[in-house]
Amino acid sequence: MEKYSIYLRPFAEDDYLLINKWRNDHELQRMTGGLIKYVSLEMEREWVHQKMMDNVRDLYLAICLNDGSHRMIGYISLNNIDHLNKTADAGGAVFWWEDCQDGFSMFEALKLLLDYAFLQLNMNRITASCLPDHFLAPYSLGAFGFEKEGRMHECIYKNGSYQDMDLYALLRKKYDKIESDGGYSIKSLVRRCIKLRKEEKS
Repeated sequence: MEKYSIYLRPFAEDDYLLINKWRNDHELQRMTGGLIKYVSLEMEREWVHQKMMDNVRDLYLAICLNDGSHRMIGYISLNNIDHLNKTADAGGAVFWWEDCQDGFSMFEALKLLLDYAFLQLNMNRITASCLPDHFLAPYSLGAFGFEKEGRMHECIYKNGSYQDMDLYALLRKKYDKIESDGGYSIKSLVRRCIKLRKEEKS
C-alpha cells in the first residue's frame, strides 16, 4: 500500500485558529469557489464546533502531515451526502500554500476522500466543481477520472463579478476501474494531470 505524506482526521476544537488564518488570506481564497469575506475568530470557532457536532450531511476533515508532527496544513470536505441516492459533493481542498509546494499533498487528500466516500460510505457518484480558469483543479479532477458535465453560468459572485463554475462527476464504476488498473498511484495521477494541462494549452 502506498504511503502518503498526509492523513485525514475529523476537526478538533482548536483547528479554528488555523482555519481562520486561511479563510482571511485573500490570495488563497481568490481561487476557491467560496465568497471572500472577513470571518472573526469567534465566528470561526462556532463554525468548526458546528461541523464537529453535525457531520452526517457535511463531513469536514483536517489534512495533517504524516511525519510525526501531525501538523494541520489544510482541510477538505464531503458535502450534501445523500445516503438514499448514494451521491455527495467533494468540497474543494483548502491548503496553506507554504505546505503544499510540490502539489502531492493535494492529490493524496483527494484520493483519501474518494476512498472514504466510495469504500466506507458506499457512494455511487461524487461531484465536484471549480472555477474554469483555475490553474490546477480542472486537470487534477480529470486525472482522477472526473468527467466534465457542464458549466453553471454566473452561479457565484466573486472577485467583483459573477463567475461561472464547471461541474464534474466521478462514478463508482469508473473509480473501481482506475483503482483495479493501478491508476491511482500518486505518480500516475501527477503524470495524467500534467498531460491534460499540456493538451489544454496546445
